[in-house]
Amino acid sequence: MSVFKKSILLLALVLPVILPACHQDKEEDDNKPKQAFVGAPKPSATSEKAADAILYTMQRLVDSQYAKGVAYAVITADGVSVRGLGDYANSQNLGAEYFQIGSISKTFTGLAMASMVNEGLITIDTPLTDCMPKGIDTTGLEDITLGMLATHTSGLPRDYSPNLWEEIPDGNGGVISNITVEQFWQKLSKTKRKKIGKYAYSNYGLSILSHALAICAKEESWETLIAHRVTEPLGVPGINTKSPINIHGLGHNLLPMADTDFNGGGNAPAGALHANLNELARLAQMAMSKEDFQGKDMLLKAFEPITDVGDGSQIGMLWMTGISWIADYIVDKDAIAKIGNVIYHDGNTGSFISFLGFSPDAQIGIAAVCNNDGPVYETAPMALAQLLGENEKVIKALVDDVFPEMFELTADARQRLLGQYQYDDLGPTYNFNIVYRAEDNVILVDDQDGSFTLLPFQENALLYHATNSDVLYFDLPEDGGPAQSGYYYSAGTDQKLTFSRIDGSSDN
Repeated sequence: MSVFKKSILLLALVLPVILPACHQDKEEDDNKPKQAFVGAPKPSATSEKAADAILYTMQRLVDSQYAKGVAYAVITADGVSVRGLGDYANSQNLGAEYFQIGSISKTFTGLAMASMVNEGLITIDTPLTDCMPKGIDTTGLEDITLGMLATHTSGLPRDYSPNLWEEIPDGNGGVISNITVEQFWQKLSKTKRKKIGKYAYSNYGLSILSHALAICAKEESWETLIAHRVTEPLGVPGINTKSPINIHGLGHNLLPMADTDFNGGGNAPAGALHANLNELARLAQMAMSKEDFQGKDMLLKAFEPITDVGDGSQIGMLWMTGISWIADYIVDKDAIAKIGNVIYHDGNTGSFISFLGFSPDAQIGIAAVCNNDGPVYETAPMALAQLLGENEKVIKALVDDVFPEMFELTADARQRLLGQYQYDDLGPTYNFNIVYRAEDNVILVDDQDGSFTLLPFQENALLYHATNSDVLYFDLPEDGGPAQSGYYYSAGTDQKLTFSRIDGSSDN
């Protein structure tokens, strides 16, 4: 027999042994558990440079008195850099301190839903009625799908109550919403809905979705659903409703909900989670990672756009995606193509406002929080646009315009503005007081909606806190006496309302 024939015979004898072994190895690789994401939690040269580059933009909130404390993390593929400003400037371990993340909580329901879709337990077209408790009336709910709830297109109203704050105690009990999960379900079939298919942000719909997913997954509650399917597998178990809030400054907000912790009851999924910057940064790094790891499929599924929201952005499973909302901040339009989509969400509990946004293509993101009702949801996107578009001068000019330095009022000038006023065309129901709270060194407008901080914009003008469009202008007499009249102007609605003093003060 030739050497060639012997080789062929040997190969024929060996192949049946080799091929099954190779096939078995591949099956074992497919079934092998994926490794947990490692990440790069420490600062890098890249993250440090980026964090310093946006310092002016973020500091503006504090310098202009819109916020008392701001903390932020810049996230890159190779590092995380944390900065603290104002109240947070001297925090030793700022990245590990917990705060309320508000509506960013919703995105964790989105991740849980994505994991269940990947497992085949549900689809975005699964009817809500398939995941409701027994004994709950389903009349009129047959057309609502889980996907509609995840994209805010179910037609359900924004909140369980027309005025959510009516359900909130005065702050002494430490609870904002005491509505139970059962009450949420019982009211559902009786709730009037808007047009299905049209995007309309709904805390109520999101909470219903969260409780429905818990039922489908046979979980005890929404909290255990999030823990078992999202936070524990992704290595961020501290993101929950129980981690003690230890970041400095809870209660700086001047609204009635100050000094409370939102745990929400049935409304908890809408905003009750606590997190820290380190954990949010890990989540962003995982979302931007090119590697494969445990939980990657869940993230990708949750980010997939499902529905347009009408402003150039889209929504997936509770995660917003798009670029239009920051494109105006970017001068170099060629840079926009390189950015791809930015994935983001923000949150507001009254005591904290937060933001998380990142670009998987550009490999950079920002997590930020301020400890009162200052609009970090405006400055953080500006800062992210600055990093993505490398347009520092433009952003600096913009942030100076949006958050101008506040005018320093002397005690005499302040005294001329204080007092009780009434809108001329609205009647006595719309009286308001301009008062001074010495312990916080702030001026307030106290009306039927509560107390809101006012910032001196000019000697005769006060700017509403957390907005750059609503201003109270006062007519100041030349003789130095107190203001007798003025007008409120909203640039957003181009509305102008005149008011007059009604407390009788006419001299110093």
